[in-house]
Amino acid sequence: MPPPSKFIMVHNLPVQHPHLLNPAAEAETLDSYTSFIGSKKSKLLAILTHPRGEIVDKNFCQRFATGKSTAFVDCVVNLKIYPAGYCTACAWATDHYKCHASAVSVDCPIFNRAQDAYNTAIADTKAGSIGPRPLGNSLMCAVALEREVLGDPLVSKSVLQRGIIVEFARFQALIDEKDAEIAELKETKELYEAEISRLKVLYHQALTRA
Repeated sequence: MPPPSKFIMVHNLPVQHPHLLNPAAEAETLDSYTSFIGSKKSKLLAILTHPRGEIVDKNFCQRFATGKSTAFVDCVVNLKIYPAGYCTACAWATDHYKCHASAVSVDCPIFNRAQDAYNTAIADTKAGSIGPRPLGNSLMCAVALEREVLGDPLVSKSVLQRGIIVEFARFQALIDEKDAEIAELKETKELYEAEISRLKVLYHQALTRA
């Protein structure tokens, strides 16, 4: 059974990331589509009608998720074709990135990975490649920071991503400034201690002469 014209039309739309084309993945998606019947096929088609190259960056599946749910429990292809939360829309669009809907459900690992990415983000910022932007809420900032360090090309346009890294860099710069002040105070302390020792020697010499 050939795919409907809409299916072909979507496939012929411009690709946003040509270097990520995966003909095998698209063929697998198409084979699964033709093997489904009835409502399953309708649900899959609803997901596949994302324009090819469109970025799915919401906290819910824009095409098929009851009440804008943050889970894909009803997605007939979520585990069948692309496990670990990959939405078929992303796969069909050749953007192989985990959908936010599955990522947001694992807050702690995201924060942990964001913490691990801290030093790299600071280094990138000190290199002068990132400018100041407003800071958003903590969870999405952590997600954005993680993706920046992982080199996700989709996040490079994110105001939020830039905001969190610049915010981290601002605190790091403050820490560096305080460290420099501490080092200077330690040096001053050593000079005073040396002067005190010299004066003590002079004092004892004066007592001896007396």
